[in-house]
Amino acid sequence: MRGKADIRLDQDPPPDLVLEVDLSSHSLDKLSIYAALGVVEVWRYDGAQLLGYCLNSQDQSYTLISVSHVFSPLVLADLLPFIAQSLTAGETATLKTFRSWLRNFNP
Repeated sequence: MRGKADIRLDQDPPPDLVLEVDLSSHSLDKLSIYAALGVVEVWRYDGAQLLGYCLNSQDQSYTLISVSHVFSPLVLADLLPFIAQSLTAGETATLKTFRSWLRNFNP
């Protein structure tokens, strides 16, 4: 989907993962929209916590998760230090730290 100018929901596959960042106010509950589109996993960050939801294909509802199904066995809480670092050290330094962490990632 990267670099695609027009997305056609009747032809293009849904994303595996949606990331929502909402620091100022709570967004509308969009989980039902994501479920209808078939989005497998949703991560929501509100400035304090990162919550993950995985789609149950049986009833099209989301279940709260702590470990990503899309990037298994990534524990979502492990991402919080990088989010915090990005606020103080900036994006470039955080990406460098994150890439190093990924190279040494050993679940």
